[in-house]
Amino acid sequence: MTGRVPWVLFALATAGCMQPRVKAQHHAVQPAPAPTPVVVVAPAPAPSQSCAEAPAVEAASFPATILLTPTPPYDVPQIVNPTPATGAAPALTYAAYTGAQCLAELKKRGVPFTSAAGTTGVDAPVRLTGPIRGIEFHGPEGKSKQATSPWEIADCRLMLALDDFAKILAKHDVVEVLHMSMYRPPPKNAKDFKRHDAALAIDLGTMVKKDGGKLRVLEDWHGGIGQKTCGTGAAPTKSTKEALEIRQILCEAADAQLFNVVLTPNYNKPHANHFHLEVTRGVKWFLVH
Repeated sequence: MTGRVPWVLFALATAGCMQPRVKAQHHAVQPAPAPTPVVVVAPAPAPSQSCAEAPAVEAASFPATILLTPTPPYDVPQIVNPTPATGAAPALTYAAYTGAQCLAELKKRGVPFTSAAGTTGVDAPVRLTGPIRGIEFHGPEGKSKQATSPWEIADCRLMLALDDFAKILAKHDVVEVLHMSMYRPPPKNAKDFKRHDAALAIDLGTMVKKDGGKLRVLEDWHGGIGQKTCGTGAAPTKSTKEALEIRQILCEAADAQLFNVVLTPNYNKPHANHFHLEVTRGVKWFLVH
């Protein structure tokens, strides 16, 4: 195993997606199974499988065989000391839209999209058909799969937040965003649709700049579990140019309250290689870890 970050961190980040025992409990944290390592061979499962098995960003850059330790579901944040909402935060505004209102706003902004009507669990499902403000958003399968991959579907409300986020990205000369998934098809018996089940969250792994440089969460975050993410006293443990810029981008989005939930590698090991950015309906708070 080689690289600046142990490969086990990458494995942990996808553990909740790859273990069948986890798929049926997407919305409830269960007791952690015994940490018996198993070996998983890349590449990731085919797109026809459940979304919870979405491939990881830039999976081809990792060894063909990685060590995987089973973990409980990881995208269920513990809502501890959230920041109360004040004013007209974008995330609150978008979450309160009806589907028709959201789609009308998306059209007004000129965001290129097509309907993904009929997607289970998603109120106003859409797919991008082009860049947002000049920035390409796509998953690890590439732009060619945007019209067919389930992981490319987003609820309209998330898409509005990404349109706002694109303004911040453009200021930093970002031209491409690689994510792991937005929508993840829920289990057949699911009744409560949230986060990825409702296509209201995106797991962002890499940002590509105009000059070809990359900002990778896995390699460039340089934080630590439990450390402060944004605000006074927050800083990377290694102040590289990439670490400072990726944190600035993330914290600008958090300060603008574009997303109700922002989870980073500072939250837990399973988020070592991505930012979880989520619009949450029916709440009046924000959570940044």
